[in-house]
Amino acid sequence: MRSAITTATKGQTAGAMMEVARRALGAKHHEVARRAVEVAVGYDGENASIVGEAAILLRKAGSKADDVDSMFGKALDLDPTNADAWLEWGRFKAETRAPHGQVMRCYERALEADSASLAAVVGFAESVLEVIAQEKKLGAGAVRGNDRRTARTLLGKARSAIDSLLGRRDGDAAARERLLVAKGRIALEQEGASETVRQILRELEKIAPRSVQARALRDAMNRAEGEARVGGNS
Repeated sequence: MRSAITTATKGQTAGAMMEVARRALGAKHHEVARRAVEVAVGYDGENASIVGEAAILLRKAGSKADDVDSMFGKALDLDPTNADAWLEWGRFKAETRAPHGQVMRCYERALEADSASLAAVVGFAESVLEVIAQEKKLGAGAVRGNDRRTARTLLGKARSAIDSLLGRRDGDAAARERLLVAKGRIALEQEGASETVRQILRELEKIAPRSVQARALRDAMNRAEGEARVGGNS
């Protein structure tokens, strides 16, 4: 009975300290938030929910990169299915200019944990494109470590995830815009200036005529068409 009471008390104390951390963060008292998080994890450091939120709060409180990475690693060891933690870790790695392959892997794990997450699907697609762009400059596998998958495999997985989610987001113009732009960029990488990309641009013109991202996709399409014409004439 004594251990059960002690465990419950630790959980309650950790929960109370996390509430202190949330409020301190909202008031921009970052040092208070960081300290409260540390105390909470000290009391209940095997609780996946506590540690997962702790990692996210430390990131938002501007903690040292090593401390944030360590907390995310611990949180995801405790619960590898925490899609929100994988997403936040991916965003943190992108912000701190971690290798593109690490960013991609975080978003991929978020996608695997929650295939209906718009942020996970788009984040994975965009990070795959970044990885491929870097590998064109530095060589295949240069930014992915031991990941031996081909660019074609990665692009195919990202496109499949987008197609699956597009079917669930028919009435959501903002979500469809993000998904279609990502799909268009992938299709351009896979197929060049193709009818698929033209169809995507036509839909984007209908649902988001002032979209900066759609305009960038159209510009990329125009460049690809110009390069194709030059190549055909040479």
